[in-house]
Amino acid sequence: SRLNPAFTLEGMTVGMAPMRRTPVPRLGGLLPRILALVALCRGALWSLSSAYVAPEGTMPRRQVIAVAAQVALPSTVAFAGDRDRASMILNARRKYLPRVLGGYKQLKADGKVTDAFIEETLPRFVKALDLWGSIQRLEEAPDKTSKRLMKEAKAIGVALKARNYEEAMETLETYRKDIPAGPGEFAWTDES
Repeated sequence: SRLNPAFTLEGMTVGMAPMRRTPVPRLGGLLPRILALVALCRGALWSLSSAYVAPEGTMPRRQVIAVAAQVALPSTVAFAGDRDRASMILNARRKYLPRVLGGYKQLKADGKVTDAFIEETLPRFVKALDLWGSIQRLEEAPDKTSKRLMKEAKAIGVALKARNYEEAMETLETYRKDIPAGPGEFAWTDES
């Protein structure tokens, strides 16, 4: 058996462990499915012959075919965390949108970028904008929509750090308009 070389982990030498060989693919659930399908089809074909008289309490032909179809069709694997886009956006809406709306309303009420806003609110505000923009992707991987929104969130942070209130408010409005139609849309007047 081949051995892994020893390696050091925080000052301790971890011993040599046997390497695993490449696993051999197994039929797993395929063979039992095939056997069950053959048995069900054989029984269904036998029940179609004119010489066969079904005993009482047996399954009708439709049920046999339905069970055979379930056995024959492969089931899809469900991954933990599989959700549709709308549920992910609604979950993010509860988490990030109150920060976004709260920061915007504070800026609007103050009419300028204050020291208190930069010290207390700015980091969480920009992070919420970034994460809200990231979840707006239309595909599994980040796409041009989410990348544009994340870029705008960074531009908003830069404008606010430079205390450029007008540029920040214009970019915030552009950011809001660039959100794709659907559950991610919002208005500045929404409840936070």
